[in-house]
Amino acid sequence: KNIETVEKVIREKVGSNIWGADEEILEKVIINELIEQGKTLSIVEYGTRGEITAKLTRHQNPEKYFVQSFIISSLNLYEKVPGKSDPKVKPVEMVSEETAKYLAANIKEKTNADLGLAIVHDNQLETTSFIALSDSKQTICWSSAFPYEADVSIKRVVIAVLHNFYHYISTKNLLD
Repeated sequence: KNIETVEKVIREKVGSNIWGADEEILEKVIINELIEQGKTLSIVEYGTRGEITAKLTRHQNPEKYFVQSFIISSLNLYEKVPGKSDPKVKPVEMVSEETAKYLAANIKEKTNADLGLAIVHDNQLETTSFIALSDSKQTICWSSAFPYEADVSIKRVVIAVLHNFYHYISTKNLLD
């Protein structure tokens, strides 16, 4: 009983920065929110080796929330994906806010998903990485710098993606 009381007090003080307890893992919490809200997701990853898709699809019943994922090495390869084309001007620079937003909005449209998530990251550059999320109303973008060795950098990008996506979906901040 004491532990429950302490946990309640901590959750009241810290709020949405606590996503689970005991055996819960962040990606499973996100998946449960997607299913509960009846939302579907498609993902485009550049520079992350497909790690985000792997985390979000390794649990039971991905068909309930997951539509499709593309792991790309260049924007030209993404343009070859079948489906609707976005009439916007294509971004010139691969690792940019413009590219992340373009990819998130476009993957959402191409796959008829409720949400489009795009990550653009380059391990070779000491540059900012961009995470964009698109729903039916708008596309939002977060950015962070990950100037670490490639494997560490990708792990940190994955954590940032899951953290930002969790806050978006758990606060019911769905814009549509």
